[in-house]
Formats: sequence, C-alpha cells, structure tokens
Amino acid sequence: MINTYFTDPRDGETYRTVKIGNRIWFAENLRHKCEGAQAYIGGYGYLCLHGEIPPYNWDCDPEFKKYGLCYYWKFAEKAVPEGWRLPDNDDWRDLFSTIGARCELGEHGAETYVGAAHALKSKDGWEEYERYHIRKGEDSFGFTAYPAGCMEEFGFCGARGQHTRFWSSVGRNRWAYRVWINYYEDDVFLERFWNDFSCANSIRCVKDC
Repeated sequence: MINTYFTDPRDGETYRTVKIGNRIWFAENLRHKCEGAQAYIGGYGYLCLHGEIPPYNWDCDPEFKKYGLCYYWKFAEKAVPEGWRLPDNDDWRDLFSTIGARCELGEHGAETYVGAAHALKSKDGWEEYERYHIRKGEDSFGFTAYPAGCMEEFGFCGARGQHTRFWSSVGRNRWAYRVWINYYEDDVFLERFWNDFSCANSIRCVKDC
C-alpha cells in the first residue's frame, strides 16, 4: 500500500490518496467549500423536505478536516476537483471486487458486499454495537472510511460514530445511489432506495491509474 498526496489548487487542501486495483482513490473525504456543501451539524438538522436546501454552513464543525463535508447530490460532481471524478457504480463495484468482497443482491436492487466494511473502515472512531459482535475496522487497503455522519432525507443527521455514506454519480428522478457503511454491520451496501436528492453525503474522488 503506497500513499500519495493531492493538493487541490482551488483551496490548497491536501488529501491522502491510495491506489486500489486500477484506480486511485481519495483516502479522505472531500472538504472543498462550495455551493451544495454542508458541515455535519449533529442531532436533528435543517428540514430538507420538498427539495429545500438549507443554508450552507461550513464552519460549525471543528472536526471537518478529519471528516470532510457533506454534499447535496445535484452539486456533487461540480465539487470534485479537475482531473478526478465522482465515482459511479462501476467504480464502487471495482473497489469492492478488488478487496475480495462477495456481492449479494437484495430488495429494490440493493447490492450487499459481504465483509467489505471490515476492510474499509478506519481503525478508530466507530462506536461498538453491543447487540452483535462486529469486527473493528482494519483499514486493510488504506481507504480509511471514518464514520462521518450524513444528512438524511427527512432533515436529520445520521450520527457521527455510527454511519458514513458516499455518493455515486448514478441518479435520476430525485433518487441517487449511495454507498452505506454503518457501525452494526461488517458489510457495505450500494443502494438507491430512500436516498433522495435532498440527502447530503460524503464524497470520495476517484480517477483511473
């Protein structure tokens, strides 16, 4: 595993990157301050029903350097720096395949990648789930998925320490695909169900080697 670094010329932010398979991934969440970006605000957030976008709030999260910002889907591709792209479903599938995760198909077209969360989660930051024995993250490939939290479809935030969600570029009719990792599963989910455009999720940028 060889880490490299990319400095975003727009704002000087530097990101660790990692080669996994035939792609190079950001190993940190995007934190570029732009239209459609939202800092994690914890608890219950702004109401986002009916497509209403809350005021952009970049400075309320003292840990945004570690966890990055969340982005509304219709602004997500524009937030990505030149030379990189917002991952599509095939990019995510390639990542899961490269790390050896088996795919199981579920309801509403959801794809479950068995054991992938264990390999991609950061070694720290995730809450333990007492009901089930969930393995701690190993970060085996340097992807370092921190539990950054998210803004969900009804305006409340997925709690930091428990969830992280990443956008896919694939979306239509107010619904887009996301990658979902949570604290009570060893698996990763690629799904569109209940993922309205009014959600705000993290971004991992990717490019071909």
